[in-house]
Amino acid sequence: MKNKVDQSRESSNQALPLSSNDHEKFQQLLFNLSAKFINLPADNIDGEIEDGLKLLGEFLSIDRLTLAIFDESRSMLVTSHYYTAPGITRPSAYIVNTVIPWFFQQISNGKVAALEDIADELPKIAVKDMEYIKTYGIKSAIAIPLVLDQTNLGCLFFSSIKKMLRLPEELIKQLVIACDILARALWRKKTWEQIKKRRKFDQFLSEMSSAFIYTPSINIEDQINAYLKKFGTYLDVDFFYMRRLQKDKGGYGIIYHWLKEGINIPKKLWITPKNAPWIFNNLHNNKPCNIYLLDDFPKVAAKDKAMVDKMGIKSFLTVPFKRMDEFEGTIAIGTVVNSRKFSNDLIFQLQLIGEVFSSAILRRQAERKLQKALTQIKQLKEQVEAECSYLREEIKLTHNFNEIIGNSDTLKHTLFKVEQVAKTGATVIILGETGTGKELIVRAIHHASNRKGRPLIKLNCATLPANLIESELFGHIKGAFSGAHATRTGRFELADKATLFLDEIGELPIELQPKLLRVIQEGEFEKIGSSQTIKSDVRVIAATNRDLEKEVKAGRFRKDLWFRLNVFPITVPPLRERKEDIHLLVNFFVNKFSKKIGKQIKSIPKRVMNALNNYDWPGNIRELENILERSVITSRNYSLNIELPRIKEMPFESNYTLDEMERRYIRDILDKSNWTIEGGRGASKKLGLKPSTLRNRMKKLGITRNVAT
Repeated sequence: MKNKVDQSRESSNQALPLSSNDHEKFQQLLFNLSAKFINLPADNIDGEIEDGLKLLGEFLSIDRLTLAIFDESRSMLVTSHYYTAPGITRPSAYIVNTVIPWFFQQISNGKVAALEDIADELPKIAVKDMEYIKTYGIKSAIAIPLVLDQTNLGCLFFSSIKKMLRLPEELIKQLVIACDILARALWRKKTWEQIKKRRKFDQFLSEMSSAFIYTPSINIEDQINAYLKKFGTYLDVDFFYMRRLQKDKGGYGIIYHWLKEGINIPKKLWITPKNAPWIFNNLHNNKPCNIYLLDDFPKVAAKDKAMVDKMGIKSFLTVPFKRMDEFEGTIAIGTVVNSRKFSNDLIFQLQLIGEVFSSAILRRQAERKLQKALTQIKQLKEQVEAECSYLREEIKLTHNFNEIIGNSDTLKHTLFKVEQVAKTGATVIILGETGTGKELIVRAIHHASNRKGRPLIKLNCATLPANLIESELFGHIKGAFSGAHATRTGRFELADKATLFLDEIGELPIELQPKLLRVIQEGEFEKIGSSQTIKSDVRVIAATNRDLEKEVKAGRFRKDLWFRLNVFPITVPPLRERKEDIHLLVNFFVNKFSKKIGKQIKSIPKRVMNALNNYDWPGNIRELENILERSVITSRNYSLNIELPRIKEMPFESNYTLDEMERRYIRDILDKSNWTIEGGRGASKKLGLKPSTLRNRMKKLGITRNVAT
C-alpha cells in the first residue's frame, strides 16, 4: 500500500500536480471557504458546509464527498453533509465500524488514508472494507480525519467512482487544510447546539419549577405525568420512570412513568437487592448506571442483565437524586427500539428533574396531611357541637352547665330544678351526701342567674371556729375584740348584688343562727362592735349533708331558720343512684389527670369499668375523683389500673343512728390510716374531706384515739 501521507510515492509518472494557475485557484477557494465561516451565524453553518463540499467536489472533479461525524459511542459514523456529482448515488446515512473496520481504525487513530487504486493498495486484512468498496464501485478514496484541538470529530470521505484519481501529496495537504476549516465550523456548530440545548433545558426546568409552585396539590400528579411526557419527547427516549426508595419494601418502586406510544414494557417494576443487585448497590451508593449495550454490564451483574434483557430494554440511564442531602429516589430513561449512548450531561439534568418532582410530591403529601388533620378537627368539632346540642336538648336547659358531668335521669331532674329556680332570686338549700358535687350545683344556679356578672362569695361553716365565723359573715370594726387591728368587711357585705354560698350550714353555731335568719329575711345586719345597720341585697344558697329536720328535733338547728332556708330544696343524688353516669365521669377525670400528670391513658379495660360500676361509692364523686387520680399516677402503661378500697362491712342494726354509723365508718378509716389525718395516705384524703372538716367531725362525734397503756 502506498499511503500519500505515511509514505512518499516511489514513482511520479502518475502524479498530475495542479498547475500554477489551478494551485492559485485552489488556494483562493480555501481562502473563500475559510472566510465564509468567520462571524457566520450558527444557523447558517450547515448550508455553507454543503456549498463548500460542492465547490471542492466540482473543482477536483470528485464524484462524492461525505462528511461523517462520530456518534456518542464512537462505534458509528453518521453522515451529516455530502456532495454527489450528477448520476452518483447519495452516501449511506451511517457507517458502522464493523462494515469498514480498517478505514475506521485509520480514522479513529487520526491518520489520513489516501488510496489511488483501492483494489491494489488496500491491505489484504481489510477484507470487509473491500467488500463494501466493491459494492459501491469505488476506485479511489481519501479519508481525512476531522481533528480539532486533539478532538476527533469524524472524517471527510472523498470517493471517485467513475475513474481513478491521481493524488499528489501537495493536493492531500491542501485537502487536510480544507478539512481543518470544516472541522472548526462543525465544532462551532456543535458548541452552539450544546449551548442552545442547555438553554432550552434550563428554560424547560424553570418553566416546570414555576408550574409546580402554582399547581394545586390535587393536580400535582397530573402535572408530573405531563412533564414526564414532555421530557421523554424532548430527550427522544422510549420510556421515562421515576422511582422512590421505600424502605418498608426494601427497594425502588415506580411511582410515575411515561412510555412512548407503541412501547410495551412493565409499568410496575421493583429494583431490589434480589432481582437487580448491581443496579441497586450503585444507586444506593449514589452512582448512576449508564448502559449503552447489554454487553456493557459487568460479569457480576448477570441478574441485572437478565432482567433488563427480559424487559426488552436496549439502553438505559438511571440516576439517583437527593433532596436536602437526603436520598429520595431515581430517575430512569431508556430505549427499546435502538441502542443509544447517553451523555454525562444528562446525569446532572435528570438529577435536577428528580429534585423538582420530589419537592412537588412532598408538598402534595404535606398538604394532604394538613387537609386530613383539618378535616379531622372539623369532624371532631362538629361531633362535640352535636353532642353538646344533644345534651342541651336532652336536659332541656337554656344554659350549658359544663362543669356537671352526667346524663342520668336523676341528674337531669336536678338540673331541671336548677333552671327553674336560677333566675328567681329565691333562697335555695342544696341537700345531699358528702362528695356528691353540691358546690357545682350552687355554681350552676349562680351562673344561670341574673347575678352571674358578680362573683360567687363562699364560706364553709365547718372550717372556722365559732368565734371567727361571725366576723367572716358580718365583718367587724377595728378594736371590736382582741386581735381586731383593722376594720374587716364581712361576706354579706361583699356579696351585695351577688350570691353567697354557705357550705356545711348544719355546722353553723346555734347562737349565730338568729342573726343569719335576720339578714336573709330583712337584708340587713351590723358588723361586730358597730351599731350601724348595713343593707345588703344578697341571695343565699346553703348546702349541707346533714338531715336538718333531725337537727331541728335534736335542738341543734333553729326551726325558723330551717323553714327560711327550705324555700326551694334541691337534693343532689348520690353516685350509687346515677351509676349510668360513671363512665362519663371516669373518662372526664382520667383525661383531666392524664394531662395534669403528663401520662397517656388510652384505654380503660372492661373489668375496671365493671368494678367501678359495682362499687357503692360511699364517698360519691369526690371518692371517685381521688381514686382515679391515684390510679392514673400508679398505672404503668397506656391502660388504666385501679384498686378500689375494701370497706369493712358493718353489721346493720336498726337502733344505729346516722351519727353512730358515721362514727364507726370514720374510726374504721382512721384505723386503716394509722390515725394519720393529712397527706396523700391520710384519712381525710380517703374520706374526701378537708383535714379541718374531718377534725370538726371527730370532735363533734367524740372520736378519739385509744392509746394502749
